[in-house]
Amino acid sequence: MGRRRKLMLAVLVLLAGVLPPGLFIAVSWVQAVRDMDTQLARYAATSLDHSDEIFASAESTLAQMSKELDPHCSDATLQAMGRIILESIYFHEATLVQNGTVGCTNLRRLTPPIPISHPENAAVPASGIHISPPLNLAREDRK
Repeated sequence: MGRRRKLMLAVLVLLAGVLPPGLFIAVSWVQAVRDMDTQLARYAATSLDHSDEIFASAESTLAQMSKELDPHCSDATLQAMGRIILESIYFHEATLVQNGTVGCTNLRRLTPPIPISHPENAAVPASGIHISPPLNLAREDRK
């Protein structure tokens, strides 16, 4: 009987020492996960709203370009592209592509025009105004 009592006492002491911290850790974990989920949902909503603002601004800039730009690399086109890019928050470069070649950017006229040989750089819709990744002219020039 004495042995059983000692064993029971040892188990109770062990439970008294382990159970409260274990419960505390479990409750804290659940609360932390719940808070993290709430913060992530808030961050995702904010990111989505911000990306909507960016694309609305980009569409506005593209609409402005399509109204103001002559499809040829004239001095007026270079000036207009430079001004539009300067006023744009999200665009850093504009490239005018004609007949599969880069004729000019907002920074300079390319003489002779550089042919686009990599297909991922040649995805231009019929309107000619679109958003694409930056065109690596050095890569196109090397072939």
